[in-house]
Amino acid sequence: MSTSEDPYAPEGDPRLLPVPLSTTSVWQQSVALDPLILSNSTTPLPESADIVVVGGGLCGALLAWELLQRTSGNVVLLEARELASGASGRNAGHCRPDAGRGFGMFANVHGEEQARAILNSERTVFERVDRFIHKHKIECEWQKRETYDVCLTEDFAAYSQQANDAFAQAGGHPPAPLGKEGAQKAARSQSAVEAYGWEAATLNPAELTLAIHKLCKDTERYDAFTFCPVLGLTPGVNPDVLIRPDPDVESREATDPAETPGCAGWTVATARGSVRARKVVLATNGYTNSVMPMGIVPVQAQAHLLSSPTPHLDSSYSLRRSMKEFYSVAPRPDGTVVLGVSRLGWPEELLRQAVGNVDDSTWNATIAAQGLNAISDAWPNGPWKHAKPGDLHPPPAGVSIKTATERKEVEVDGLECAWTGIIGITNDLVPVVGPVPEKDNLFVAAGYNGHGMARIFVTAPALATRIASGKWREEDGMPECFRLTPERFARLTADLSPSAKPSPAA
Repeated sequence: MSTSEDPYAPEGDPRLLPVPLSTTSVWQQSVALDPLILSNSTTPLPESADIVVVGGGLCGALLAWELLQRTSGNVVLLEARELASGASGRNAGHCRPDAGRGFGMFANVHGEEQARAILNSERTVFERVDRFIHKHKIECEWQKRETYDVCLTEDFAAYSQQANDAFAQAGGHPPAPLGKEGAQKAARSQSAVEAYGWEAATLNPAELTLAIHKLCKDTERYDAFTFCPVLGLTPGVNPDVLIRPDPDVESREATDPAETPGCAGWTVATARGSVRARKVVLATNGYTNSVMPMGIVPVQAQAHLLSSPTPHLDSSYSLRRSMKEFYSVAPRPDGTVVLGVSRLGWPEELLRQAVGNVDDSTWNATIAAQGLNAISDAWPNGPWKHAKPGDLHPPPAGVSIKTATERKEVEVDGLECAWTGIIGITNDLVPVVGPVPEKDNLFVAAGYNGHGMARIFVTAPALATRIASGKWREEDGMPECFRLTPERFARLTADLSPSAKPSPAA
């Protein structure tokens, strides 16, 4: 936290802004020719806006859309790089609700009632994403399919059984264990000790994100500005910066200082000029501390595109040795597989380097080799071969392995592309959503802990309602423990020293 006596003094750390050049995910490659990703990259900024959203990923796009449905003003979105260039364009391509495994972990932090609410909200998100995509006829590789938690150790099989039993006792409906024979059949792997199956989906998250930006643009009350990093926020205390009255606020009774009609709002300083706004929403996830310290720790994550096995995988998987050591396996329509890897199992030095790091300009060969070896062990008859870090040579930022392979710079069986993304971790495991304490008309929705695809379709509608009406609405389905209360804000920001940072294996 800033030590300044002025509670509105700029507090962000510009060193935590997105780096200019980054690795390129398979999702970003698929939308590279869409002109929308470079929206208004050279267009002058407007002088003012009713609402400014910072962050052009899925959360920012959906927040803008939900705000446009609930308010009559205009929305300006500011993105540091291209649209969908952050975690939304770099994740593992899964919309995979937790069906019970995480119940005990959440209950230990937030209690059983909120743990049940968290898991129930993930099923709600899955259903909302499915409806949204079909309602708006969005092409984004959305494919509902069976997914399996595959337990690779007896210890984790026992843990999963205990967690699912506890969820059931709390009124939840976890999946039933398949037994060893059923697990090996479902996983197509003799490595399986136990497995649990339920419905999930795979998708192209960059295509979904851009489709929502397009919906926003079609309202004619929305503009996104790319290559426009936010450098700081200052309050609009000067009467000269007052914007026209907000009809959405004046039509109701203000219930919180964050909705005070007389507040002048904020001036948002960017690398390309400033914008005055009545309200500002930070949808900045792992980059939030570049604007304002919020107790959200940026952590590097890595994913990979692997060659297609024969026959293709019909289901998706989480291959798990423990709660924090796992491999996410998400097949695509063309048969290729997106492999995500957890951080537990990385060399200690890489773990230390990953925490607090926003550099996604390269990927790590040791991590890629670890993932290749794990999936090769699970499916020894697949096209993926064991690799050593020295076999893999990350190309320059912006160049895929496939392109480099064609130039004979990289030769490794099964690996087509790899990339790094930045996730936002909180020490209480859940997102940070709501008005920022003591910062009138400043809101945040960030800190998705690497699980945004199962969170954003409850957090964005809930926060949009809160911004538009001044009240939380239970029907929006967001667990109460996601809300940023003054007490939670104090806990999250009490000690931001490296020793207080959450485990990078979380």
